[in-house]
Amino acid sequence: APIGPQGRDIAFQLAVPSEWGLKAGSFGEQIEFSLLDLSGNEVDRLLLTVNINIPEAVALRVVGATGTNDIARINLGNVSSTTTTTSDPFGIRIWSTSGYRVALSSDNEGQLVHEGNLDRFAYRLNFDGQIVNLTGGDAFLFPEHTPSLGRVHPLRVQAGPARARAGYYEDRGTVTVTPV
Repeated sequence: APIGPQGRDIAFQLAVPSEWGLKAGSFGEQIEFSLLDLSGNEVDRLLLTVNINIPEAVALRVVGATGTNDIARINLGNVSSTTTTTSDPFGIRIWSTSGYRVALSSDNEGQLVHEGNLDRFAYRLNFDGQIVNLTGGDAFLFPEHTPSLGRVHPLRVQAGPARARAGYYEDRGTVTVTPV
């Protein structure tokens, strides 16, 4: 590139990788570029200000449960009439660039409903070591962004002892994660 005001533009590309683990907000940094000739002498210099805006964003993945796409299933097997039945451990992994709120709700307000709607019985959902109120939908606040690998929140379902008619029972739970 010729020296002086008769020089020409030299294209360059600056890539800033943005993986989970970054905190939401606006950040700026100055970078100094030097253009060197083949013998290593500086022929031009550019001061560049890079402004990065990281939006509030969340992502969720269910872990330890079976299913595809947005639906994951937990199978309690046979629920006992004399003892409590506990699900295998499962959970949700959340990635967030900001604090976030997790809301859990149940279509049947914490009741497993018989396939023919002939009977029902209550179950308990444990989220991060706390029992969730499925009749009103509990929400849990996490004020910090997550690290790059996200944060796992363990879940467990407990049902019974149940005195109900034989058959297939189900409920649908919804997990909503919102950045704050």
